[in-house]
Amino acid sequence: MILCVDPGTTCAGFAVFSESDFNLITCGVFRGSDWIDTANKIPKFEGIEKLIIEDPRIYPVTNVNPNDLMKLAKAVGAIVAKIDAKYTKLVTPSKWKKSVPKKIHQKRIWRTLTEVEKEILDSCLCPKSLHHNVVDAVGIGLWQLKRM
Repeated sequence: MILCVDPGTTCAGFAVFSESDFNLITCGVFRGSDWIDTANKIPKFEGIEKLIIEDPRIYPVTNVNPNDLMKLAKAVGAIVAKIDAKYTKLVTPSKWKKSVPKKIHQKRIWRTLTEVEKEILDSCLCPKSLHHNVVDAVGIGLWQLKRM
């Protein structure tokens, strides 16, 4: 199985794909009060062959606070340390989604999914305000599997 993670300091989205047919199996979020607590709330995943996780970057033209990205980088490290995967790949946002605006990219992700995968994504238990994290995790998986 392939586990894809859109990391966050208090919420991270995840998506699990089958390595045999490249289909989405499950998705959701794990949440905590800070990056350490969030990493401690990772669900138990069995049989993860590959972990694909977004690797934060500081871009030259951005209004993102670098200190927030430092916390996010710590969260990524903690998540990687907690997940028992045979192979781990860090992928930058610019690599997997280019510079496409979030709303447009999330629509592209949705259009790429099969009807069954759309049902899985729609039925994941997370607040609507956090659903974009799950969609990004799914997008990372679709990119990794060369479906997007």
